Amino acid sequence: MADKETSPGAVERVAFFSDAVFAIALTLLALELPVPEGKELGEFLASFGHHRDEYVAFLLAFVVVGGTWLAHHKLFRYMAAIDTLLMIINLVALFALILVPWASKALDTAEDGSGIALYSLVMAVIGYANLWLTLHARRAGLMRENTPKDLFDGIWVKAAIPGSMFAVSVPLALAIQSKVYLIWPVGYLGIAVFYTIRRLTRPRTVPQDQPGT
Repeated sequence: MADKETSPGAVERVAFFSDAVFAIALTLLALELPVPEGKELGEFLASFGHHRDEYVAFLLAFVVVGGTWLAHHKLFRYMAAIDTLLMIINLVALFALILVPWASKALDTAEDGSGIALYSLVMAVIGYANLWLTLHARRAGLMRENTPKDLFDGIWVKAAIPGSMFAVSVPLALAIQSKVYLIWPVGYLGIAVFYTIRRLTRPRTVPQDQPGT
């Protein structure tokens, strides 16, 4: 492609900018947490229960944003070039990320589940944007030759499955409201079990980027 940039500095600038957005998103998540209140221990602990939805949303959002950063960091570790479309896709993913704190506050704003649906929509965009980012980097030839094959295999589990889970949660939230929360831990538990089984059954291979003799 004519707009492909192959200099290491170009890749690093996109990676550094993305890391800064990830850090800001995680910081804003913590700042939005409600502070427990109470003059006695019982009241203080009961306050946690009153803000249960906010704390659950924070933990889930932290897992999603943190997991997305890990996948993003690994992808850019093996990236050799960037192009305009990749930067646009990356901005879409970052746009969804900075909306997470805002969407988290909307979780308990409506009794019909519309706040949960909005939160699920933002999470779905994050998952699909990162899937698109990885697939484009591979198809456009932006990755280094020594990129491990499992980097691309794992993206389907790390991005496509969570993205689909949250996409399905959008209409479900309007139908069953807060019960949709039960789907999310089950989905992530399934991903963890999948990776555990995969690592135990996969044959050991010599890393592709091991220095030659």
